[in-house]
Amino acid sequence: MSEQPLLQVHNLKTYFYTEDGVMPSVDGVDFDLHEGETLAIVGESGWGKSVTSLSIMGLVQCPPGKIEAGEILYHGKDLLKISKKEMRSIRGNEISMIFQEPMTSLNPVFTVGRQIMESFIIHQKLNKKEARTKAIEMIRMVGIPDPEKVVDKYPHELSGGQRQALTLLMATLVTPKLLLLDEHTAALDPATADKVLELTKSIVAEKKITCLMVTHNMHQALELGNRTIMMDKGKIVT
Repeated sequence: MSEQPLLQVHNLKTYFYTEDGVMPSVDGVDFDLHEGETLAIVGESGWGKSVTSLSIMGLVQCPPGKIEAGEILYHGKDLLKISKKEMRSIRGNEISMIFQEPMTSLNPVFTVGRQIMESFIIHQKLNKKEARTKAIEMIRMVGIPDPEKVVDKYPHELSGGQRQALTLLMATLVTPKLLLLDEHTAALDPATADKVLELTKSIVAEKKITCLMVTHNMHQALELGNRTIMMDKGKIVT
């Protein structure tokens, strides 16, 4: 690992303003994440783990949410002070995020093949035929049967585990420097969750991706993370 952290979060405070008052979802969070490391943040639902990830990605809905204080330093640059245009160029290219529900990442009106192909056409300048062949290879790589048929299916025609495997694939096609995992196996049955976790470990290790994982599952945190910290009611407690 390099001495300079890839990501530094200092005194992050993200509050939500509701009819019932102010909710300090993230209340003074500090942590560092080095290149090549996988850090797991563990805590119960509603304790600010996911809002921490959304804050890093610049995806906190305002209103009702607002980042009130802190720094999010990526390669030493404060993501809270850059323009929306610059943040959009970083999001999805250098920093990717996988959500608990894969349908939030997959477009329901396009086939999974078309969605995978788009990345190859845009970033590798492949033609449609080459991109389709590559998409089939990628679907096969993540262990989904009959990739020649799956490439023409829509997301709703696949199982939750298959959708999450494809979401993971698409999020790492461009090899982001930082991957955020937001309870990405929580909606899956235990056996499928284990398979997706193993796939995650394989891709993260192969591509040497730095990873921030938020989860309520300590077993998964220890399985994937090099380091684990606990979050309780908006604060880091260990």
